[in-house]
Amino acid sequence: MDERIFFKFTIDIPDIDKSEPDSQTSVCEHHGELLFKDPTNITLKIFYLPLERLDRKIMGWQTDYSYRLLSKFIVSEVKSSYQNLLMIDFTEYEYSGMQNSTEFHESGFEYFTIQLTGIKLIYKSDIQSDSEIYLNGTAFNLIELHYRYHYNLPWKNDQFKWEPTNKVKDWIKFNDISFIPEHRFITSTKSTDTKVSLEKLPRLRIKNNNDLSESEIKTHVNLLCDLYSFYCHKEITWTESKIYSADKLYYEVKRAPSEDNKMPHGIFIWDFIQNPLNLIRKVDTAFMFKEASLVGKMIRRFNYSFKVPDESKFMILYGLLEELRNQYIQNQLIEKDSNGNPNRAKEEYDFVLRRKDVDAEIEKALELLVSVVDPRQQAMFRQDIKHKVLGIRVMSMTNQFRSYFEFIKVNPDTFGLDFSKLKSLRDKIFHGRKLDDSLDTLKKAVWFEHLPRFTGILLLKFFGIESVDKIEKVKP
Repeated sequence: MDERIFFKFTIDIPDIDKSEPDSQTSVCEHHGELLFKDPTNITLKIFYLPLERLDRKIMGWQTDYSYRLLSKFIVSEVKSSYQNLLMIDFTEYEYSGMQNSTEFHESGFEYFTIQLTGIKLIYKSDIQSDSEIYLNGTAFNLIELHYRYHYNLPWKNDQFKWEPTNKVKDWIKFNDISFIPEHRFITSTKSTDTKVSLEKLPRLRIKNNNDLSESEIKTHVNLLCDLYSFYCHKEITWTESKIYSADKLYYEVKRAPSEDNKMPHGIFIWDFIQNPLNLIRKVDTAFMFKEASLVGKMIRRFNYSFKVPDESKFMILYGLLEELRNQYIQNQLIEKDSNGNPNRAKEEYDFVLRRKDVDAEIEKALELLVSVVDPRQQAMFRQDIKHKVLGIRVMSMTNQFRSYFEFIKVNPDTFGLDFSKLKSLRDKIFHGRKLDDSLDTLKKAVWFEHLPRFTGILLLKFFGIESVDKIEKVKP
């Protein structure tokens, strides 16, 4: 980006002068400049009067909470050589470093710099094109799955020909958007060079839809990235986005790590016949859009379990099962029993008395136990009675899980899992007990075809895929 972007901004830190009491009082409004070395290497340059010591004040402000610093910078005016630049926003991102300088700007100001991890620029745009979402390097082989290449090598006088073909021809509907996964092909050498190189950038192209806001389009994009991530068990995210909406272009870049992904298929490789689009096409997109934050969090935890030692892996996966179970309980999802009567995954037992009377009866019963407690601890036991009532009303985890598994029609036995042993193993790890007699149970549980696959199947059901065996599948 060649343009120079200057702006005015205020710093919303009421006690900003507190750390430098003998300095000049900070002015209300400051000047800044954005420097783009490349799309993801962005520096914020802040000018200030020498006696103001703004660099020291900013660098010393609430060190424990400094990750929130950029949210305190409010841009009030943009000055750019491009008149259509309307707004700058970096408040959602953290910074990766600061550096002060003794150099002077042409107007006599000192400056210090803040390295940004991301930024959004909003432009006025009369042209409304398809939105473009560029993905991190981890996504490359997932997009490459859809390509085949036609080429011929000119041994004699034949003309050289190289032609990439994307096998995805039609727009794919995903809730309120339509997209195509593709590469952008860029030649990265001059026409006078003797060697020509070609760069392939993985991206999602989003069909123009002016009815959607920028944030709604981005939510769809993040969900697509989450599903690609779930498919390969590695983080797929975007690094650069160009979103057109409501006569504006929202240009946003962020730093995003990439990891090796030579084998881009996870444990559901054969269920989706090596094509992530078989996953994306079949989820309940309306539900996922509604629960986008929860879905993303669950997928990140599931994927993280593949990167940690066995004990941590087990606890992450078991915790996901608990969270899934709780979702069904909290949402009071219903089923029908063998007689056709409504029933739901239960958290508490059903009682014939009112809640208040039930609690009173439980307290009476517990009071009878005081006599068998060591006399030195009877007073403590009696004080704890009121805290034990809920534990008696609530079903055990085993019963809650049994109700949940029956509701979603998945049997852990099918995956070689004895849930009573899993519950015992969870308690041992949670309370820090020795696992000498449970190591074989742990090793077996975390093997991919047991607890990881079982948890993954339950996640797929939560996402709206009732059975991976019954969905229609398209070859990549």
